[in-house]
Amino acid sequence: MWQSGYAFLTMFASVNYLQLYFNCYTFIAILGLPLIICPHLVPHVLIDIYCYGRLSSGQLLDNKILQRLLIAIRLPKSRFSHFYVSAFVFHGIVSGIVFWSYFTGNTVPFIVRILDYMATVDRKADVKPIAVVAVTTLFMFHILRRCYESLFVSVYSGSHMNLLHYILGMTFYLVASCSLLSEAPGFTRKELNKDDVTDFHCNWQELIGCGMYFWAAWNEHRCTLILANLRRNSEKVTTKYGIPRGDWFNYVSCPHYFAEILIYVSMNVVLGFRNTNWISLLISIFASQTVLAL
Repeated sequence: MWQSGYAFLTMFASVNYLQLYFNCYTFIAILGLPLIICPHLVPHVLIDIYCYGRLSSGQLLDNKILQRLLIAIRLPKSRFSHFYVSAFVFHGIVSGIVFWSYFTGNTVPFIVRILDYMATVDRKADVKPIAVVAVTTLFMFHILRRCYESLFVSVYSGSHMNLLHYILGMTFYLVASCSLLSEAPGFTRKELNKDDVTDFHCNWQELIGCGMYFWAAWNEHRCTLILANLRRNSEKVTTKYGIPRGDWFNYVSCPHYFAEILIYVSMNVVLGFRNTNWISLLISIFASQTVLAL
Protein backbone atom coordinates (compact mmCIF):
# COMPACT_ATOMS: atom_id res chain seq x y z
CA MET A 1 0.00 0.00 0.00
CA TRP A 2 2.80 2.40 0.94
CA GLN A 3 4.67 1.49 -2.25
CA SER A 4 1.62 2.24 -4.42
CA GLY A 5 1.16 5.58 -2.63
CA TYR A 6 4.81 6.48 -3.16
CA ALA A 7 4.54 5.53 -6.84
CA PHE A 8 1.48 7.77 -7.11
CA LEU A 9 3.34 10.74 -5.61
CA THR A 10 6.38 10.02 -7.79
CA MET A 11 4.17 10.14 -10.87
CA PHE A 12 3.05 13.68 -9.97
CA ALA A 13 6.64 14.69 -9.19
CA SER A 14 7.69 13.71 -12.72
CA VAL A 15 5.19 16.07 -14.39
CA ASN A 16 6.44 19.32 -15.86
CA TYR A 17 3.55 21.54 -14.79
CA LEU A 18 4.88 24.59 -16.61
CA GLN A 19 4.88 22.76 -19.92
CA LEU A 20 1.51 21.21 -19.07
CA TYR A 21 0.08 24.71 -18.54
CA PHE A 22 1.18 25.89 -21.98
CA ASN A 23 -0.01 22.68 -23.63
CA CYS A 24 -3.44 23.19 -22.07
CA TYR A 25 -3.36 26.84 -23.18
CA THR A 26 -2.64 25.70 -26.74
CA PHE A 27 -5.41 23.08 -26.59
CA ILE A 28 -7.94 25.65 -25.36
CA ALA A 29 -6.95 28.01 -28.19
CA ILE A 30 -7.32 25.32 -30.87
CA LEU A 31 -10.61 24.22 -29.31
CA GLY A 32 -12.01 27.64 -30.20
CA LEU A 33 -11.58 27.20 -33.96
CA PRO A 34 -15.07 25.71 -34.60
CA LEU A 35 -16.63 28.35 -32.31
CA ILE A 36 -15.18 31.15 -34.43
CA ILE A 37 -15.30 29.60 -37.90
CA CYS A 38 -18.77 27.99 -37.59
CA PRO A 39 -20.57 29.91 -34.81
CA HIS A 40 -24.00 29.02 -36.24
CA LEU A 41 -23.33 25.33 -35.50
CA VAL A 42 -22.34 25.90 -31.88
CA PRO A 43 -24.63 26.64 -28.90
CA HIS A 44 -24.52 30.31 -27.88
CA VAL A 45 -23.55 29.39 -24.33
CA LEU A 46 -20.26 27.86 -25.53
CA ILE A 47 -19.48 30.95 -27.60
CA ASP A 48 -20.13 33.24 -24.61
CA ILE A 49 -17.94 31.09 -22.34
CA TYR A 50 -15.05 30.91 -24.80
CA CYS A 51 -15.16 34.20 -26.70
CA TYR A 52 -15.12 37.78 -25.48
CA GLY A 53 -15.54 41.26 -26.92
CA ARG A 54 -16.87 41.46 -30.46
CA LEU A 55 -16.67 37.66 -30.86
CA SER A 56 -19.22 36.86 -28.15
CA SER A 57 -22.78 36.10 -29.28
CA GLY A 58 -24.42 38.74 -27.08
CA GLN A 59 -27.67 36.78 -27.15
CA LEU A 60 -29.82 35.99 -24.13
CA LEU A 61 -30.11 32.33 -23.19
CA ASP A 62 -33.40 30.52 -22.62
CA ASN A 63 -31.99 28.98 -19.46
CA LYS A 64 -32.29 31.83 -16.95
CA ILE A 65 -30.06 30.15 -14.36
CA LEU A 66 -27.27 29.68 -16.89
CA GLN A 67 -27.74 33.25 -18.10
CA ARG A 68 -27.37 34.58 -14.54
CA LEU A 69 -24.26 32.45 -14.05
CA LEU A 70 -22.63 33.87 -17.19
CA ILE A 71 -23.44 37.40 -16.04
CA ALA A 72 -22.04 36.65 -12.57
CA ILE A 73 -18.64 35.60 -13.94
CA ARG A 74 -18.50 38.44 -16.46
CA LEU A 75 -15.83 41.10 -16.02
CA PRO A 76 -15.11 44.34 -17.94
CA LYS A 77 -12.53 43.87 -20.67
CA SER A 78 -10.71 46.94 -19.29
CA ARG A 79 -9.40 44.69 -16.52
CA PHE A 80 -6.77 43.47 -18.98
CA SER A 81 -4.55 45.96 -17.15
CA HIS A 82 -4.61 43.68 -14.10
CA PHE A 83 -2.63 41.09 -16.08
CA TYR A 84 0.26 43.46 -16.67
CA VAL A 85 0.28 45.10 -13.25
CA SER A 86 0.50 41.72 -11.52
CA ALA A 87 3.05 40.55 -14.11
CA PHE A 88 5.17 43.65 -13.45
CA VAL A 89 5.27 42.90 -9.72
CA PHE A 90 6.02 39.19 -10.09
CA HIS A 91 8.51 39.50 -12.95
CA GLY A 92 10.18 42.34 -11.09
CA ILE A 93 10.88 39.92 -8.26
CA VAL A 94 12.12 37.29 -10.75
CA SER A 95 14.35 39.88 -12.43
CA GLY A 96 15.84 40.84 -9.08
CA ILE A 97 16.62 37.19 -8.32
CA VAL A 98 18.23 36.68 -11.76
CA PHE A 99 20.41 39.80 -11.55
CA TRP A 100 21.42 39.10 -7.94
CA SER A 101 22.30 35.48 -8.71
CA TYR A 102 24.36 36.21 -11.82
CA PHE A 103 26.14 39.34 -10.62
CA THR A 104 27.08 37.82 -7.25
CA GLY A 105 27.65 34.27 -8.50
CA ASN A 106 25.33 32.82 -5.84
CA THR A 107 22.34 30.53 -6.19
CA VAL A 108 18.98 30.57 -4.41
CA PRO A 109 18.39 26.98 -3.18
CA PHE A 110 14.75 27.38 -2.17
CA ILE A 111 13.91 28.78 -5.65
CA VAL A 112 15.60 25.73 -7.18
CA ARG A 113 13.46 23.44 -5.00
CA ILE A 114 10.26 25.25 -6.02
CA LEU A 115 11.20 24.92 -9.69
CA ASP A 116 11.94 21.21 -9.12
CA TYR A 117 8.31 20.75 -8.09
CA MET A 118 7.03 22.86 -10.98
CA ALA A 119 9.21 21.50 -13.79
CA THR A 120 10.85 18.28 -12.39
CA VAL A 121 14.40 17.73 -11.17
CA ASP A 122 15.56 16.62 -14.63
CA ARG A 123 15.70 20.17 -15.97
CA LYS A 124 18.74 21.10 -18.03
CA ALA A 125 20.29 24.56 -18.35
CA ASP A 126 21.69 24.87 -21.88
CA VAL A 127 21.15 28.63 -22.09
CA LYS A 128 23.93 31.16 -21.47
CA PRO A 129 23.44 33.44 -18.42
CA ILE A 130 23.78 36.53 -20.65
CA ALA A 131 20.87 35.26 -22.77
CA VAL A 132 18.74 34.75 -19.65
CA VAL A 133 19.58 38.28 -18.47
CA ALA A 134 18.70 39.66 -21.92
CA VAL A 135 15.32 37.88 -22.14
CA THR A 136 14.51 38.76 -18.53
CA THR A 137 15.05 42.43 -19.44
CA LEU A 138 13.19 42.21 -22.76
CA PHE A 139 10.25 40.49 -21.10
CA MET A 140 10.10 43.27 -18.50
CA PHE A 141 10.10 45.86 -21.31
CA HIS A 142 7.23 43.97 -22.92
CA ILE A 143 5.21 43.86 -19.70
CA LEU A 144 5.81 47.56 -18.98
CA ARG A 145 4.80 48.58 -22.51
CA ARG A 146 1.65 46.48 -22.43
CA CYS A 147 0.83 47.86 -18.97
CA TYR A 148 1.23 51.43 -20.23
CA GLU A 149 -0.90 50.72 -23.32
CA SER A 150 -3.68 49.05 -21.34
CA LEU A 151 -3.83 51.90 -18.81
CA PHE A 152 -3.26 55.00 -20.97
CA VAL A 153 -3.59 54.15 -24.68
CA SER A 154 -6.28 51.55 -25.35
CA VAL A 155 -9.91 52.65 -25.51
CA TYR A 156 -12.11 49.79 -24.33
CA SER A 157 -15.65 49.26 -25.48
CA GLY A 158 -18.36 48.10 -23.11
CA SER A 159 -17.52 44.48 -23.92
CA HIS A 160 -16.76 41.85 -21.33
CA MET A 161 -14.68 38.77 -20.71
CA ASN A 162 -15.51 35.98 -18.33
CA LEU A 163 -13.71 34.80 -15.22
CA LEU A 164 -11.93 31.98 -17.10
CA HIS A 165 -10.22 34.49 -19.43
CA TYR A 166 -9.27 36.57 -16.40
CA ILE A 167 -7.68 33.60 -14.62
CA LEU A 168 -5.72 32.63 -17.73
CA GLY A 169 -4.52 36.19 -18.18
CA MET A 170 -3.49 36.55 -14.53
CA THR A 171 -1.53 33.29 -14.54
CA PHE A 172 0.08 33.44 -18.00
CA TYR A 173 2.88 35.90 -17.24
CA LEU A 174 3.56 34.31 -13.86
CA VAL A 175 4.05 30.91 -15.48
CA ALA A 176 6.14 32.50 -18.27
CA SER A 177 8.53 34.05 -15.72
CA CYS A 178 8.89 30.74 -13.86
CA SER A 179 9.47 28.96 -17.18
CA LEU A 180 12.33 31.31 -18.00
CA LEU A 181 13.98 30.46 -14.68
CA SER A 182 13.27 26.74 -14.92
CA GLU A 183 16.02 26.09 -17.48
CA ALA A 184 18.38 28.92 -16.59
CA PRO A 185 21.94 28.29 -15.29
CA GLY A 186 22.03 28.38 -11.51
CA PHE A 187 18.35 27.43 -11.17
CA THR A 188 18.71 23.68 -11.80
CA ARG A 189 20.44 20.92 -9.83
CA LYS A 190 23.66 21.63 -11.74
CA GLU A 191 25.94 24.09 -9.95
CA LEU A 192 26.40 27.55 -11.40
CA ASN A 193 29.63 27.96 -13.35
CA LYS A 194 31.04 31.31 -12.23
CA ASP A 195 33.15 31.56 -15.41
CA ASP A 196 29.93 31.56 -17.48
CA VAL A 197 28.43 34.30 -15.30
CA THR A 198 31.33 36.65 -16.04
CA ASP A 199 31.06 35.99 -19.80
CA PHE A 200 29.08 38.93 -21.18
CA HIS A 201 29.98 38.25 -24.81
CA CYS A 202 26.94 38.34 -27.11
CA ASN A 203 26.90 36.31 -30.30
CA TRP A 204 25.15 37.23 -33.55
CA GLN A 205 22.08 35.16 -32.65
CA GLU A 206 21.43 37.09 -29.45
CA LEU A 207 21.96 40.44 -31.20
CA ILE A 208 19.58 39.49 -34.03
CA GLY A 209 16.98 38.35 -31.48
CA CYS A 210 17.20 41.65 -29.57
CA GLY A 211 16.95 43.67 -32.77
CA MET A 212 13.96 41.62 -33.91
CA TYR A 213 12.30 42.18 -30.53
CA PHE A 214 12.55 45.99 -30.64
CA TRP A 215 11.36 46.06 -34.26
CA ALA A 216 8.30 43.93 -33.48
CA ALA A 217 7.57 45.76 -30.21
CA TRP A 218 7.73 49.19 -31.89
CA ASN A 219 5.35 48.11 -34.65
CA GLU A 220 2.95 46.50 -32.17
CA HIS A 221 2.88 49.78 -30.25
CA ARG A 222 2.18 51.74 -33.45
CA CYS A 223 -0.68 49.36 -34.28
CA THR A 224 -2.10 49.80 -30.78
CA LEU A 225 -2.00 53.59 -31.25
CA ILE A 226 -3.79 53.29 -34.61
CA LEU A 227 -6.55 51.16 -33.05
CA ALA A 228 -6.92 53.57 -30.12
CA ASN A 229 -7.03 56.63 -32.40
CA LEU A 230 -9.94 55.09 -34.32
CA ARG A 231 -12.02 55.77 -31.23
CA ARG A 232 -10.55 59.19 -30.52
CA ASN A 233 -10.92 60.89 -33.91
CA SER A 234 -14.30 62.37 -33.10
CA GLU A 235 -15.01 65.12 -30.56
CA LYS A 236 -15.83 62.46 -27.99
CA VAL A 237 -14.43 58.99 -27.49
CA THR A 238 -16.47 56.29 -29.20
CA THR A 239 -16.61 52.57 -28.52
CA LYS A 240 -17.57 51.60 -32.07
CA TYR A 241 -15.32 49.42 -34.18
CA GLY A 242 -13.59 51.04 -37.16
CA ILE A 243 -11.39 49.90 -40.03
CA PRO A 244 -7.72 50.57 -39.19
CA ARG A 245 -5.30 51.74 -41.89
CA GLY A 246 -1.60 52.48 -41.99
CA ASP A 247 1.62 50.78 -40.90
CA TRP A 248 1.32 46.98 -40.90
CA PHE A 249 -2.47 47.20 -41.31
CA ASN A 250 -1.76 47.80 -45.01
CA TYR A 251 -0.26 44.32 -45.29
CA VAL A 252 -1.70 42.14 -42.49
CA SER A 253 -5.29 42.01 -41.22
CA CYS A 254 -4.28 41.76 -37.54
CA PRO A 255 -0.70 43.04 -37.33
CA HIS A 256 -0.79 43.52 -33.55
CA TYR A 257 -1.33 39.76 -33.15
CA PHE A 258 1.38 39.06 -35.72
CA ALA A 259 3.78 41.37 -33.88
CA GLU A 260 2.99 39.61 -30.59
CA ILE A 261 4.04 36.30 -32.15
CA LEU A 262 7.25 37.89 -33.48
CA ILE A 263 8.07 39.25 -30.02
CA TYR A 264 8.04 35.77 -28.51
CA VAL A 265 9.90 34.34 -31.50
CA SER A 266 12.60 36.97 -30.98
CA MET A 267 13.02 36.10 -27.30
CA ASN A 268 13.31 32.42 -28.21
CA VAL A 269 15.96 33.39 -30.76
CA VAL A 270 17.94 35.07 -27.97
CA LEU A 271 17.60 31.87 -25.92
CA GLY A 272 18.72 29.84 -28.93
CA PHE A 273 15.48 27.81 -28.76
CA ARG A 274 17.11 25.88 -25.89
CA ASN A 275 14.49 26.52 -23.22
CA THR A 276 11.87 23.84 -23.87
CA ASN A 277 9.26 25.51 -21.66
CA TRP A 278 9.61 28.76 -23.57
CA ILE A 279 9.22 26.87 -26.84
CA SER A 280 5.92 25.56 -25.46
CA LEU A 281 5.05 29.15 -24.53
CA LEU A 282 5.76 30.26 -28.11
CA ILE A 283 3.51 27.51 -29.50
CA SER A 284 0.69 28.60 -27.18
CA ILE A 285 1.11 32.24 -28.25
CA PHE A 286 1.10 31.25 -31.92
CA ALA A 287 -2.08 29.20 -31.45
CA SER A 288 -3.97 31.82 -29.43
CA GLN A 289 -3.00 34.84 -31.55
CA THR A 290 -3.76 32.98 -34.79
CA VAL A 291 -7.22 31.96 -33.56
CA LEU A 292 -7.92 35.54 -32.37
CA ALA A 293 -6.94 36.87 -35.80
CA LEU A 294 -9.50 34.72 -37.63
